[in-house]
Amino acid sequence: MYSLPTRREQASWKSWGGIQTEAAVTEEVQRIGKELAALGRQAEFPHEFLPVVRVASADAAQALKQATTMRRSSMPVPAAGDA
Repeated sequence: MYSLPTRREQASWKSWGGIQTEAAVTEEVQRIGKELAALGRQAEFPHEFLPVVRVASADAAQALKQATTMRRSSMPVPAAGDA
């Protein structure tokens, strides 16, 4: 789950994480996908990794959870902000 900073006058509004833009989110999703693919190639048992899904709110995470009841497990990866 991720959130992007929103500028606020006379306030500290950027988090310390590296996810500050949609482009950075896209890069992170691609990086995680590549790491999962590499891990999958090394696995010595049958498996299936589903595509990485971008989730930007708790409501979206709950909706995804309800929509994916067939999955045996999921791995949330908090990125920044309120996640």
